[in-house]
Amino acid sequence: MPGGFSPPPGPAEAGVETQRSEGSAVAALARGVLVPALVATLIGLAFVVVFLDAFHAAVPHDLPVGVVGSAAQVDQVRTALDRAAPGEFAVARLTDEAAARAAVLQRDVYAAFLPGPPARLLSAGANGQGVTMTVTQAFSPLAQQAGGQLQAEDLRPLAPGDTRGLGIFYGSFGVVLGGFLFGIQSYSAVHRVGRHLRHLAGPVVLGNATSTGNLPAEYLPPWLHPLAEVLPPGVAVRALRGATYFDGDGVTRALWVLGLWSVVPLALIALLDAVRRRQARPTSA
Repeated sequence: MPGGFSPPPGPAEAGVETQRSEGSAVAALARGVLVPALVATLIGLAFVVVFLDAFHAAVPHDLPVGVVGSAAQVDQVRTALDRAAPGEFAVARLTDEAAARAAVLQRDVYAAFLPGPPARLLSAGANGQGVTMTVTQAFSPLAQQAGGQLQAEDLRPLAPGDTRGLGIFYGSFGVVLGGFLFGIQSYSAVHRVGRHLRHLAGPVVLGNATSTGNLPAEYLPPWLHPLAEVLPPGVAVRALRGATYFDGDGVTRALWVLGLWSVVPLALIALLDAVRRRQARPTSA
């Protein structure tokens, strides 16, 4: 192969697949053509199903927001939000504007509402256009009911030249792509691994869907939400966003989680290898 690349896995000579299938041409056809086609179809179907469920109507679930005011004011805002968008927001009371700014910048909440007058909304554009649009549309009617227009302030805007936040999205794609390419290389290098282990594409599908490159984990369906906290893409994206905009939010957690994803599989591989070597060792008569 040119450039020093090794040939793809599989038979390098004509007839080898038939030999592996014990002389059956039908079995050879199934192994060489039908099974790969079926696997590719199932993986593609999994992508479609997961992504449609996750993003066909992306709305938040208990998106943390804050309200500055008395307990009665906070309850009033909470009731209004629950009536307009049931289950979409988790409202917390904030003591004053300083606490509201700190909560937004520390990502404890995605937005903070100050009833005013004038009514103001503190948010961070670095969380993505989808989040900014969601919170603005939710709190604008509350400001209009009070007789004014909502005054929005972006405490952490996106970097110049990346006004749509696509840098983080493509960063997450790179993480997913890197894992996928690693899987392909592992398949090529360890060709004797069982076929049922070679085609475990679930982590790739779920990791891509829960990467939170465009929208935070609160926009995922409940069954996908927890995966964003443990699968590498979602953890890496939070760390990238935190390192870029939010004073390192999520970086320490990412180091631990990604470290475990690196160490634990290697330990399992070493353990399986040791077990197989022991089983293959000839027994003394």
